[in-house]
Amino acid sequence: RTAAAIASRVYFHLEEPVQALRLALDAGVEHFNPAAEGSRGDPYVECLVGAALEAYVKRGRVAHGAEAAAEAAAGGAAAEGEDDDESAHLDPTKLSSLVDLMFVRCYADGRYAHALGVALEARSLPKVSECLTESGTHGVAEQLTALRYALDAAVGHVSDDRPFRDDVVTILTTHLAGIFASSKTGSAHHSASAVALCVAYQLRNQPHEVGSLLSRLLGGDVEAEVLLGLQLCFDMVDSGDEAFVGAVAAALPTKTTAAGAGAGEEGGDEETKSEPPATETDPQSDEAHEAYTSARRILTGGFVTELSLSFLHKNSNSDTLLMEHLQKALDERGNARNSVLHNWGVGTHAVLNAGTTNDSFLRDHLDWMKKAGNWAKFSATASLGVI
Repeated sequence: RTAAAIASRVYFHLEEPVQALRLALDAGVEHFNPAAEGSRGDPYVECLVGAALEAYVKRGRVAHGAEAAAEAAAGGAAAEGEDDDESAHLDPTKLSSLVDLMFVRCYADGRYAHALGVALEARSLPKVSECLTESGTHGVAEQLTALRYALDAAVGHVSDDRPFRDDVVTILTTHLAGIFASSKTGSAHHSASAVALCVAYQLRNQPHEVGSLLSRLLGGDVEAEVLLGLQLCFDMVDSGDEAFVGAVAAALPTKTTAAGAGAGEEGGDEETKSEPPATETDPQSDEAHEAYTSARRILTGGFVTELSLSFLHKNSNSDTLLMEHLQKALDERGNARNSVLHNWGVGTHAVLNAGTTNDSFLRDHLDWMKKAGNWAKFSATASLGVI
């Protein structure tokens, strides 16, 4: 063991990290223990830990079946091929034990993002679940930070492996649902878990679960929760998935007391008295259904488009006098160039008023717009769509 430890140091100075790692693993934890206090910051230890993590990630990807695309680009340098062959000779049991020590070190330091990064790169679901569980030992806030990091990493860095991403999101959904159910309504943890949980459900294409989540937020007594639910509706509309948004809107509760009231009027006063109104069992039912109606209007009622048009119309700084001077200047030009200049004049008006629905200048100058001929008529018509 001592000889292996000495030889490992020699290979380290010869810039052969894989061989140095192989000998360090043979030397055992008595000579090479990255979790020891005195080893932190040591260039020898840090170099070998990096080599160990790289080998661990490669083996994890091979075991998961995600290495096929990388093997197609195996026309690299000869040194890289030798490193790949050498790393394949590392003892898998000793390598896993070393990486486990590094995970324990990350848990002790509270660096769950580092541990999650390695677990996600290695495509190791057990390690991902272990990291998220361990993060809960440092409090709900630390666990939410780890969950949000894992969710962002799953969306941004694991998108090429759809099955693995779905498995990771499933694990995240379990933890987030637990925090959402156990945290106090209106608390920061409750709101943060609701936002992340909505994103996770959307990634898993579960509109009914999102509808249930929005029902809890919109049907509550806390105003902040209702506003959060409406904001989540805006976020889903921005995602652009109309089918998913429509399914979420259909999953929201609807008020069905009108049909019961009509049946009660036909059956007489006794039947009307025997049917308890919804407001007696739920004093907030009317307010809740107003929130549900607002949510459906945001999701499928075109409310976002109305807000966008209203904002652009109110904040439009286009100058009508500028267009009038431009029109006069263009009319003063000769007929030989009138068609080209007129086409660009109409385009200028469209850019100045894009999205504002303000077409008053064209309405007041219809004769000028009718001067467009041939293919310029298509451009003039399209300019109205821009406005």
